[in-house]
Amino acid sequence: MRRCFIKIQAMNLHDILHVALYEAKQQRRQWEFRLFVFIAVIGITLYQFFLQGQGYCSNWKMVALPCSVPLVNAYLYSVVQSLFVILMVTDFPRREKLGGALDPIHARPMENGEYTWGRVLGNMILFGAVNLLVMLCWVFFVNLNSMAPLGIQYYIFYFVTLNIPSLVFVMGLSLWLSRVFRWRYLTMVLLFLWCVVSVIWLPYRLHGILDFLGTGVPNLFSGVTGHVGLWYYLLHRLGFLLLGLGLLAYSVRGMERLPSTVKQVRRYSLGGVTLVVSGLLCGGVMAVSYIPARSARESYRESFRKHWIGMPCHVSSHDITLRQEGENLDVRSDLVVCNLNGKEVKQPLLFLNPGLRVTALEENGRALPFTRDGQVLVIDRSLASGDTLRLRVSYSGRIDERFTDLHIPDDSYE
Repeated sequence: MRRCFIKIQAMNLHDILHVALYEAKQQRRQWEFRLFVFIAVIGITLYQFFLQGQGYCSNWKMVALPCSVPLVNAYLYSVVQSLFVILMVTDFPRREKLGGALDPIHARPMENGEYTWGRVLGNMILFGAVNLLVMLCWVFFVNLNSMAPLGIQYYIFYFVTLNIPSLVFVMGLSLWLSRVFRWRYLTMVLLFLWCVVSVIWLPYRLHGILDFLGTGVPNLFSGVTGHVGLWYYLLHRLGFLLLGLGLLAYSVRGMERLPSTVKQVRRYSLGGVTLVVSGLLCGGVMAVSYIPARSARESYRESFRKHWIGMPCHVSSHDITLRQEGENLDVRSDLVVCNLNGKEVKQPLLFLNPGLRVTALEENGRALPFTRDGQVLVIDRSLASGDTLRLRVSYSGRIDERFTDLHIPDDSYE
């Protein structure tokens, strides 16, 4: 029984590869694919050379980081790739009716799922090969002639996390819509409009969650700290990868070719729905992850509104002793606080990042009582006009970055 199962699995893989080979041969002869290769290899390379090349780049941000050129590389390629994927994949149903070079394959006793995955694999091989070729062109003609440092690992990272999920998602969405509407030109118009909206509008809505290119999601590498939000970025890319795979699987039921069994159609439909739901859950997790940060930032603003009385004390001297282990800080502050106001301040205020926990607050070696509300330390000791207060504050912990830029709206901060 086990030998029979292994034999069937091997035969299925053989059929998928067989279809992929035929599909790749047929698609590479199409004018759409040849035009795509020309624009991707020649057009975009020249555009990026004038955008980031030595002597042409006028914006330092475009070459400041080792990932600058690879990221622009991946983004530009994904945009152009998406347009041509829509053009080519929406033609699948028409080509299935015409037959042509795929007629011998249609006659073979293979499942519709194997046929669909074979065609998808054939196109992925073509677009992946062009992607690698474009990467090599950009390395030699752009990166090596730019002020940006060369980082091959960043090309590989964005190829895997940006280009491939974008390709799979656009292929899945295009194939599913083309088999739903069965009108190629309507499908193409809708998808092209959606691409335009994805480039110019979606990156700035809902934290960039709906942008399949990931433009609105933090995806830069710092030369010091590494990726600025790796888990969030990978979750975003995983979500669109699952959505694309789910739509590809579900589109199998839309084929007009008779399936071998009804059970097969149900299996692909259930698998497709499961993958789509999983992709949507990734987006839901990303959206929910912003709720704690927004709540914390609002509580910090409320602390300012509650305690600010318009009579701040002046810090005339501040000596800091700091010891750092990783992200943990252990700090001692010796400061002199002066009351330059015209009247007594009943409870002087100090402000400290909420992620740092105060372990001691002393005046001349004597502990002072205080209360804390978020970032505000309220010292239970009056300070007369013109008087000074010598304090030693000991605190430790990690910086809470949600405390920064409270004056800007949360949408802009995120």
